[in-house]
Amino acid sequence: MGKGVQVGAAKKEGSVAVNAAARVAMYALNLLVPVLVGPYVARVLDVGAYAEYNAALSVMQIFLALASFGIHIYGVRQASRVRDDLERTSAVFEPLYRFGVLTALLSWLLFSAFALLFQTERRGLYLVLGLQVLFNAYAVEWVNEAFESYPFILYKTAAVRLLYVAGVFLCVRRAEDILPFALVSSLAVFLNHFFGFAYIRRRVKRRKTRLKELTPLVKPLAVMFLFANLNVFYLILDRLYLSAFSANRAYVSYYTLPMLIMVAVMNVLSSLLFVAVPRLTHRLAQGDKAGYENLLSSSSHAFFLLAIPACMGLGALGPQMMLLYGGARYEAAGVTLMLFGLRFAVNAYDLSLSYQALLPHGMEKEIVRIYLAGGLLNLAFKAALLAFQTFDPVACIATTAVCDALVVILEQRTAKKRLGITPIDSAALRYAAYSLLFYPVCALLRRAFSLSGSLDGAFFQYLSTSVASCAVLYLAALFFTRDRHFLSLSSRLASRLKSLPRRAK
Repeated sequence: MGKGVQVGAAKKEGSVAVNAAARVAMYALNLLVPVLVGPYVARVLDVGAYAEYNAALSVMQIFLALASFGIHIYGVRQASRVRDDLERTSAVFEPLYRFGVLTALLSWLLFSAFALLFQTERRGLYLVLGLQVLFNAYAVEWVNEAFESYPFILYKTAAVRLLYVAGVFLCVRRAEDILPFALVSSLAVFLNHFFGFAYIRRRVKRRKTRLKELTPLVKPLAVMFLFANLNVFYLILDRLYLSAFSANRAYVSYYTLPMLIMVAVMNVLSSLLFVAVPRLTHRLAQGDKAGYENLLSSSSHAFFLLAIPACMGLGALGPQMMLLYGGARYEAAGVTLMLFGLRFAVNAYDLSLSYQALLPHGMEKEIVRIYLAGGLLNLAFKAALLAFQTFDPVACIATTAVCDALVVILEQRTAKKRLGITPIDSAALRYAAYSLLFYPVCALLRRAFSLSGSLDGAFFQYLSTSVASCAVLYLAALFFTRDRHFLSLSSRLASRLKSLPRRAK
């Protein structure tokens, strides 16, 4: 047994709350950066050039997904199972790392060939963004997550994000500075991956790996690749269709900017869910089914409690949030954000079912089949939109949300039938019912305030009143219905606050 890893693992078996706090802080930085940089970039860069950047980013992310090839998700699960043994951890890491180098190099070559052959006006932009595909060779953060090394990930992310923000404000100053913006983004990706790789190399011993050790990985990683990307592909598919078939080129940005806002928010809140995945997997590997089910219930409901009202609350304030974020040019994207609030609330259920319930049990093939069913329905919807010539961001999101709902229903049915667990119970559904009230509340308040379409006093009064009203409504509903998960979290929070003076002494 590897003594060093045994000690490290014992430390990581401390508080899930501490790990969650570190991960929340990390993704809060990822949320803060777009808040700081996004409005600046949206106002400085030419609208058309920024739309081209978003279109190029959509294409690049397809090749980036190919470079990743499901290694992150598969690696977290496999390394979590053996993290108490240094030799077995090294045996998991080295073949996956070598496999990742090969997939990153191949994907980068394919993307570069695509840029050189099919992109003439924005070839340089594509090639600079393509560096992110090549840099994915160093993407080994999954080992740190398996070890639950979230404090290190937080510090690394903070340092890289600070450099990124400085780079954007220094290098992006003119409307035509789209290429410097892409270069800064790619260099930030490189630093983030490289620092994580260097840290892991100090903990996991080098091990010779032969080609025959990589071939058995192809099949399970191919399944993980489909699992990791079929659901995300729904978003990329929408953007590609909008780029190719929409009459208005601005539709790509009207879709992308609200989506990025929702993704950033969800990344922060999903920390409550993902931080528990390595420990859920480890407990199943140790045969602790009761411990697994207790942790599943507490972590999933804590996630639902916060994520669902956050998504719908942001959606209910869609027009005002887009005005605040991108200025008057992007206020028209407010309807898109309103729909994304509903769609990402549905996606929250999918995240828990797939990553916490089905995946730790090795049911990734079942998840892939479910995603394929939803994906085929989504393709049929998109074909219908083209046939009726109603292809715009609103139609794209609405049809994709229906597919997401189908995926959740099928996942819930599989978890109940095959595993005997129901992560989405009546309490989880009530959170959505309460949060839906945010939309009529904000609509009524919008009529009560004289909003002029500018960031004036009435705007901020409306924003603060809406947020306060929705928060009070949601908390009151939880309190008066005596929601046990809410009361449990409130009790824990109150205990921690009471203990602060004693700790200070």
